[in-house]
Amino acid sequence: MTLFEKLQKRLSNTPEQIEKIIYILEKYNLRINIRCFDQYGLVLFDERRKTVRIVFGEKGQTLIKIEPFYADIGIIYIGELLAGWIEKSKIEIDGSLWFIDPQTLHKMPKEFLFKQECPHMDIYGGLSDGEYWECLGCGERLVFSENI
Repeated sequence: MTLFEKLQKRLSNTPEQIEKIIYILEKYNLRINIRCFDQYGLVLFDERRKTVRIVFGEKGQTLIKIEPFYADIGIIYIGELLAGWIEKSKIEIDGSLWFIDPQTLHKMPKEFLFKQECPHMDIYGGLSDGEYWECLGCGERLVFSENI
């Protein structure tokens, strides 16, 4: 049985989404076993044992709408694009809807280790537009959510 068939048997994702999941597994040379599955689907673990899920979103006018993911880190796909990753604490939550500003996503790491590269406000400070803070060091938009 191929990896695609194994994932298709265990996950409720579309065939296109399973191909994207396989891409991540192969890119980072990840091996999966029975412990990588729970009631929410596939859960991966980075090098610091943080939980990681692959999430599929839809782009709206300004925000990306995603399904809730129950992990520390979400790897975000928007259509065919691997958009980046985000910490759960940076998600904007409105009831049962979860949103991401595309500018708050981090670039995918070289190794399967999800950590912020820039110390942001701690060293560089930032500017606020009333809704977001923008780091003066790297230009990333920062979300300080009170909903988490």
